[in-house]
Amino acid sequence: MSTTLELDLLGPVRLLSDGSTVAGRAAHRKNVALLAYLALARSRIATREQLIGVLWPEKIDQAARQSLRQALSDLRSELGEDVITTSSEGLTMGAAVVVDVDRRDELHAAGELAAAAALVRGSFMAGFAVTGENAWDDWMMSQRQRQDMVDTDLLLAHGDSLMARGRLPDAHAVIHQAMEISPQSSMAVRTAMKIHVLAGDVTRALQLYRTWHDALEQDGIDPDGATVKLAEEVRHGRRWQTARSGAAKSDMRSSIPAREAHLEAALLVWRTVAASGHSAVLCIEGDMGSGRTRLAGDLCDRARLGGATVLDCHFVAEDETDAEALIRCLARSLPGAAGLAGASPCDLAALAEYEPLLATTPADAEAVDRFEALSRILRLVADEGPVVLLFDDVGQAGEVATSLVKRLVRDLARLPVLLIVTDLEASTDPALQQLRAEAGEPPSGGVIRLGPLTVEDVTELVRLTLADLDAASIERLARRIHADTRGNLLLAGSMLSGVLGGAELEEGHGWPHPDQTLDQTRPGELPPAATGAVRTDFWRVPEGHREVLLAAAAMDERFAPDQVARAVGREVLADLDWLEWHRWIVGGHGWYLFRTRLVREIVGDDMLPAGQRDRYRSLAGLTSSPGDG
Repeated sequence: MSTTLELDLLGPVRLLSDGSTVAGRAAHRKNVALLAYLALARSRIATREQLIGVLWPEKIDQAARQSLRQALSDLRSELGEDVITTSSEGLTMGAAVVVDVDRRDELHAAGELAAAAALVRGSFMAGFAVTGENAWDDWMMSQRQRQDMVDTDLLLAHGDSLMARGRLPDAHAVIHQAMEISPQSSMAVRTAMKIHVLAGDVTRALQLYRTWHDALEQDGIDPDGATVKLAEEVRHGRRWQTARSGAAKSDMRSSIPAREAHLEAALLVWRTVAASGHSAVLCIEGDMGSGRTRLAGDLCDRARLGGATVLDCHFVAEDETDAEALIRCLARSLPGAAGLAGASPCDLAALAEYEPLLATTPADAEAVDRFEALSRILRLVADEGPVVLLFDDVGQAGEVATSLVKRLVRDLARLPVLLIVTDLEASTDPALQQLRAEAGEPPSGGVIRLGPLTVEDVTELVRLTLADLDAASIERLARRIHADTRGNLLLAGSMLSGVLGGAELEEGHGWPHPDQTLDQTRPGELPPAATGAVRTDFWRVPEGHREVLLAAAAMDERFAPDQVARAVGREVLADLDWLEWHRWIVGGHGWYLFRTRLVREIVGDDMLPAGQRDRYRSLAGLTSSPGDG
């Protein structure tokens, strides 16, 4: 049986024979150095003069050649005759020796980033030295610089790929390794900052930047403009879906495996828009609790980190009778956007009724059509750089809003604008149906449909969350969760969260109506285990945040922070940040709403006494019933 020889240089040096570390004379430093030199030589061939010049330069010719012969004898006697062959041209490393550098390059060229990155264990030949040999030191430092650069580029590409799929913990580990290999890499520090921001930890992103900046400063190096700009954007006024600037979070959460492909597809559309300079429409459809808002928000956060202007509208049922709901939402998103300086004072004044910060100078807005003013301003913003317009749950805003979305698609067609439209898949709005039909196919647009999780999807989710369970228990729990939730992402996640917290699942009854979606199902009709999981999650909310959550459930569907603050008699922004991060609510520009109607109804109807509801609403200055105004 032939022996498998491996030479690993991408990190601390390892010489292995059939998986075991080689000892004896073959493992002497100069013998290993000889193998390393041949491994990286063109076609694995080096002349005797080259090898002597690097490894035995201080010896006279005959003594140096004797040392080379002895090294060759040591290697052949312990590793096999074919480890190195000789000829008149020089010495050649045998093809049977597996070198991790070659394998890395093959996998990288084939696009197998994960497999290639797994071979990188640290800086090239870390900790290896041949004492007193300056020529060897010069060669190794040159190779280390080259190989570390290749490894860093590989790790950055792999980290970007993981980040694009939402696998933040894995991406963080990969980029951290890249920074250890290349501490001064601006691309590595920018990627690491983006990962922390996407994880909600803005504070840690800025700390990372400061540490990197100070280290460069000590070496007399000026930081590059792109990294400085990103730090400023993170520090000042940017709103991330996961947390407001300054609200530090430490929970590096990963993606839902079943949704990774959807995020990759959405990012492909966005990158095409940014690169081509032409607009696209991306429709994201699915049942309530399928993750529409989360997917759209993840895409928006990544676009923001890429320098895009993101303007978002999250609609609620009351917007259906409001002809200008869309204009109001976008107007409130505009302050601080690039390009506003070139806007007509009349256009700005026309929108100032909805956002006073836009009224920079006195102007007559009476004769200006608000939608046309908005369209002209959006074109100016898009002239400055890529733009994302998010219309979340647009079906709730009625036909007027959807017709305005269609007009924006027409007006912004030749500009780098991505229009994201989320809604129920069952929506019958003619304008939305036409948008779907005209959205095209990725990467120039398209429709992403978020169907229910399969049993296999839930099994993978259980395996990732409860890794200590045996395979049979994982399969049994996954099938139970799937039966009680019909594969709904929101309910499956809640049930799994409850199990993780030690809750016992009540006896299951299965999905009540096989043909109904969650949006068509009332909380009382759902299996007790599904709604019970939401209640369990509620009781796990810290007491102070729980009080704010209850008060929020007593407000109208869209509520403002100051309303909740009046209801509980204290400042609540930190509480709302926590609730947003833990996916109870979603925020906009000066307002919030529950992520799904189901959760709002469970909290408001089951956890909040009627008398307390009326008290909260009275303190907030609202009518006694949410339906009254």
